[in-house]
Amino acid sequence: DYRLPATSGGDDELSKLAAALNDLGRRLAQREGQLRSTSQTQATVLEAMTESVIAVDRTEKVLFANASAARALGFDAARVEGHPLLEAVRSHELRAVVQQALRSRKPGSGEINWRGKTQRIFDVLATPLPGDPLPGVVVVLRDVSEVKRLEQMRQQFIANVSHELKTPLSSIKAYTETLLGGALKDPVHGQRFLERIDEQASRLHQLIM
Repeated sequence: DYRLPATSGGDDELSKLAAALNDLGRRLAQREGQLRSTSQTQATVLEAMTESVIAVDRTEKVLFANASAARALGFDAARVEGHPLLEAVRSHELRAVVQQALRSRKPGSGEINWRGKTQRIFDVLATPLPGDPLPGVVVVLRDVSEVKRLEQMRQQFIANVSHELKTPLSSIKAYTETLLGGALKDPVHGQRFLERIDEQASRLHQLIM
């Protein structure tokens, strides 16, 4: 913010140098203001994200963690800065994904089972930061616990429905094969088998309605 005293319109070398330095100072101050504004905007966006975001340097020390990460993984975002990732988040699965990205300099992904106050499942994406040497990695964790739970429920539902459908279908097939094998000509047994087929068909109809 300091400006050199300079004579307005001065033609000597010192006046020109002072004017040039003052102009440089103004441009630097403007650039600093733009960078500060951009940084604040990025910080606001990161804090508002529902996904957990953690940035670590190439030595695996935490550079930044947003509020969502702190809540989900049970740590103080301010206190973990500068500490090893494994100390902040005691998950060897997460560390392995980060190390993969650091070694390969390519995005790494994985899934971790987090056993905190409640058990959760996270999809993890670790993306190397640009620069040479590699400055670090940004890790994004997405809670997929509910998605996994719904998928498990869907699979159980399909398994139960398949089991329920299999029984009447097996009965219909067995009665039909018996009838085709000659029981159709037997007025007593033929009629009874047809009635059983009708019963099982009605059961199937009830199951799928």
